[in-house]
Amino acid sequence: MQTNGHKLNEYILYLSWLDVLFDRTELDQLSNSVVDLIKNDKLDEAEVVSKRLLKEYPDQIDCFERFGQVYEARGEKHIAADYYQKAADFAKVMPGFDKEGVEYCL
Repeated sequence: MQTNGHKLNEYILYLSWLDVLFDRTELDQLSNSVVDLIKNDKLDEAEVVSKRLLKEYPDQIDCFERFGQVYEARGEKHIAADYYQKAADFAKVMPGFDKEGVEYCL
């Protein structure tokens, strides 16, 4: 019976890993689509996707970086700087970011 319990625990762990993997994949796709839209000068669409990133992934830094990139592409440097600062502030309090990661945002 312990073997079955062990296998069940492994399976649950595997399913949890898949959830994270698929969620991250969607995050990556959305985030990368903003970059592609900016490159194609579709800034309004890039802003819409950035808003979706913020709504669906508020615990990720991507939305702040992408908003910064959108406003930078529009030539609105002060607004872009505000979003890059938000990304840096986010990185300061979230695990996984070191000093270089924070400075990268700026």
